[in-house]
Amino acid sequence: MRRFDPARPLNEPYGLECDRWVPSAMRRADRHQEVEVNFSPQAELTYRIVGRVVRVPPGRLALFWAAVPH
Repeated sequence: MRRFDPARPLNEPYGLECDRWVPSAMRRADRHQEVEVNFSPQAELTYRIVGRVVRVPPGRLALFWAAVPH
């Protein structure tokens, strides 16, 4: 499973991927020019987007334009 790399350059594209990530708090916001789709079957997802905390319940899709820091 992958982990977020805080040294990753901002706006570096991920491209079309389907990966499993280790859930963890990110030390900085990420930003890239793709639509991001996340799904967590058992845990809540929490994002800070444009200064607002957004919580997605377990079993629901999170879909957003990832050019906005998140």
